[in-house]
Amino acid sequence: MGISYHTPLSFGSAHIVIGCVLVLVDILMREKIGYGMIFDAFLVGLFIDLYHRLGIISSQTNTLLGILIMIAGLFIMSLGQYFYMSAGMGCGPRDAFLVGLGKRLPKIPIGFVNTIIFLVVLGGGWMMGAPIGIGTVIATLGMGVSMQIVFWLLKFEPRDVVHQNLIETTRSFVAPITVPVVDEKDLPNQ
Repeated sequence: MGISYHTPLSFGSAHIVIGCVLVLVDILMREKIGYGMIFDAFLVGLFIDLYHRLGIISSQTNTLLGILIMIAGLFIMSLGQYFYMSAGMGCGPRDAFLVGLGKRLPKIPIGFVNTIIFLVVLGGGWMMGAPIGIGTVIATLGMGVSMQIVFWLLKFEPRDVVHQNLIETTRSFVAPITVPVVDEKDLPNQ
């Protein structure tokens, strides 16, 4: 959001630009670039702008209810991260950065690594004038905690997932289907 304040980019477009920059960082960190990363880099930003234009997500007027919904949303997002990360088709640019950094800090729980990243991003956004409210604080401090809890419950360690790159996934989609040949002598007598 801070970037959108200082450029002609919308919030969603700024999200796409940051995603593309992180793809380059992920390549430098030797993380595999898969379809999940490409789709995430572009589609999330497009949907941010779409939802904003359509106004289908209303702001909460009840603070307590808003906080409860946000906390529930963090756990739902963490469960979603489990499903898409465990598929091994490539993390989104931000999650690939999280995993790459987590591999370099193997003794630190992945949820805490996520919180460190969010705190750095929060500081950068604040310096650019982005608003920081209770939701921002809950997301910054709560996403890593909810992720750690969900991953712990599901016995999932994202650093251990072996992701496919674009070529590997494409090959699996276009691989010829082979039908085993059965010799008549191997069939049971009827």
